[in-house]
Amino acid sequence: MRCNVRGPDGSKFPLVIDRLDKVRDIRQTIAKELKLKATQVRLIYLGKQLEDSLSFYDYDVKDNDTILAFERVNVADLPAFESPTEPSGALPTPSSDSQAETQSSEAPTSMSEADQVAILAAQEEAEKCKNATTLLIQSVKNAVATFVARRMMRL
Repeated sequence: MRCNVRGPDGSKFPLVIDRLDKVRDIRQTIAKELKLKATQVRLIYLGKQLEDSLSFYDYDVKDNDTILAFERVNVADLPAFESPTEPSGALPTPSSDSQAETQSSEAPTSMSEADQVAILAAQEEAEKCKNATTLLIQSVKNAVATFVARRMMRL
């Protein structure tokens, strides 16, 4: 069976799997493709994180479905959190000049994994809706053409 894998950078590549393959085996294959360690790869299908001990049959993966692959974030690699210097109950009171600087520096620089999962899932659903709409429009066009042709034969 053929599946699509969407990588952390949004790239998409095909992957041939057997429904009885264990997730851990496919995780290793995907990790090689993404040039990551298998322990760094998180696989998501229909909003669920795939467990190594289960097979793709257990998740009811079908032909041409998309599996999302994300790089696991190592907490040790994240920058250290600096605690505020004010007492725990006190709130800082910035001056009017520094408020604009504070607001601009609070803009997020990167998306969290949850945001990436949500965006990719939404994009996948939008693509499915687009495809369904295209098929529906084509079906309506065919029905109208058939109807018109039959009416023309009666005249």
